This record gives sequence, structure tokens and C-alpha cells, in this order.
Amino acid sequence: MKRITILISMIVVMVALAACGGAPAPAAVNEETAVIDVTTLPEQIDVETAVALLGRDDVVLIDVREQWEYDEGHIPGITLIP
Repeated sequence: MKRITILISMIVVMVALAACGGAPAPAAVNEETAVIDVTTLPEQIDVETAVALLGRDDVVLIDVREQWEYDEGHIPGITLIP
């Protein structure tokens, strides 16, 4: 009986330790593609252009308005950076 209790206790401890594993490492950033040439960025685009660009994988749309302005209305899928 004592062996079973020790065995069950060890299994519980091992499961608890396995559940406490750390988060996976973040994905590596490719430095060549992470660089943005700000001289080529438009200062402002109209809504029609933004909607047309939303489906593209090579475009990131950023909304730089304040949070309250964003909350009043925004295009879904645009990233807010106040």
C-alpha cells in the first residue's frame, strides 16, 4: 500500500511539473524583412484604398489615431498604434 501511495505521489508531481512548462520561444524575426523604409510610406490614404489593401499579405495597415477615435469607428483588420 505504501508503494502505491509513493508511486501515485510521484506521478502527480511529474504531471504538475510538466504542466508548469514555459511558454514557447517567440518566432525569430528576419532582420531583412523587418526593416521599413519610412520614406516610402504614405502619410495618409483614403478609405477606399485602405479597404482595397486589406486583403494583401504584403501590406500592414496602421491606425495612429487615439483610442477613443478608433472606438468611434474603424475598418476591421487595421492595427491601432496610438
